[in-house]
Amino acid sequence: MFLRGLVFGVLRRIFVILSVPVVLIAATPIILIRAAIVAARKQQTFRFAVMDAYDSVLHALFLGFAWPYCSELDTLERIHHKSFNQTLQPTADGLENYKGERKK
Repeated sequence: MFLRGLVFGVLRRIFVILSVPVVLIAATPIILIRAAIVAARKQQTFRFAVMDAYDSVLHALFLGFAWPYCSELDTLERIHHKSFNQTLQPTADGLENYKGERKK
């Protein structure tokens, strides 16, 4: 049973390693289109949107590689730290105070 688990673990890791170029090539058009849309809406810069998308793809591939060792709590903690470190976008035009009244 141990040998069977070891063989399947090695085969899964080989499959993930061999699938990395295919996944990156398949994801590139989608990533670039999404980054262009996000940059056009001025929500993120194009470069940051592309890097963020590739980071997510590579993280998913890493989880496929290290599945028994990485827990879902690690993934949730990583997402929390990543979203916490992003700069906050101002929602108002700066002419309103904290109560929503217009400055004079």
